[in-house]
Amino acid sequence: MVSFTSVPPFIFDRPEERIRAWFSERDDDDDQRKEKEKEEKSSAGAGKAAPLPRAPPPPPLPLPLPPADPALRARWFPSAARLDPASSPPASLSPPPPASPPQPPPCVLVAFACAGSAEDLWSSEGTGLRRAASPLLRWLSARGGRLLSAQLPGRGARRREPLAESARAVAREVASLVAAEIMAAPEGGAGGGASEGQGGGPTPPRRVPWFVAGHSLGAWLGFELASAARDAGLHPPTRLLLSAMPPPHTPEARRPWRGPAATLPARDLVQECRAWGISEAVFGPGVWDEYEPLLRGDFRLFDEYRFERAGAEKKDRERE
Repeated sequence: MVSFTSVPPFIFDRPEERIRAWFSERDDDDDQRKEKEKEEKSSAGAGKAAPLPRAPPPPPLPLPLPPADPALRARWFPSAARLDPASSPPASLSPPPPASPPQPPPCVLVAFACAGSAEDLWSSEGTGLRRAASPLLRWLSARGGRLLSAQLPGRGARRREPLAESARAVAREVASLVAAEIMAAPEGGAGGGASEGQGGGPTPPRRVPWFVAGHSLGAWLGFELASAARDAGLHPPTRLLLSAMPPPHTPEARRPWRGPAATLPARDLVQECRAWGISEAVFGPGVWDEYEPLLRGDFRLFDEYRFERAGAEKKDRERE
């Protein structure tokens, strides 16, 4: 995993004691829930429970896929050009087609940072005295892997853009970009699509293995990205590497935070941020004025999050 010794002081997380307490309580509740489910099944007999409502998924992405728009890709993944220059042509130029199609990376890692943070949580080793080696970056570099660290609106070069409306909206836009990265051209074909096979029919694109990493708020964004990819008909990530967040299906009443942050008075919001472990440096003069609207916007993504994936496991089994 990435070395967090290079993380700026405003990166935050839940105290470990609160996380352990939450999971301990959940274990007890799970036992009670399982007993109740057994009683309900025995009394219902062969009757089937009504399925939970689920939001209809968007239509699958059409294949073959066109290359991602360079300008949009550069906004969402600003460090991609620095970490992997060959994969990122200039957004404002139209380079001549290469003599041979570029080779896809052996794997792609899509990463989401926690609330209040920028994409360099994953993509940077820091500078000066704060510089520390990132095992993640060095592992990817040694193997030719590609890191796509997502930059949400409201920070970095996107600081003047409106903040994200929902976790699902973020995931769907990122999924449309990731699709072009993980569906590589077949051997001998042009980039971004399928080519004609020996039998005259189209040869399907090669499936590049990919991973999703997310910390805190980023954990739920990562889950939604994996779900959006499935809805679009893409192959699933090889692994989800998610940390410091309860499961996305946690009922609102059981979520271990106060909210909604959008309506909390400033003093209560500061207390909530301190409960998350945010550095006191964030609350200093001139700093809090910048971070308060950003944190309220990021907190909104999990305050207003609705889990709408009921029945997804059955759907996945039917596809196998």
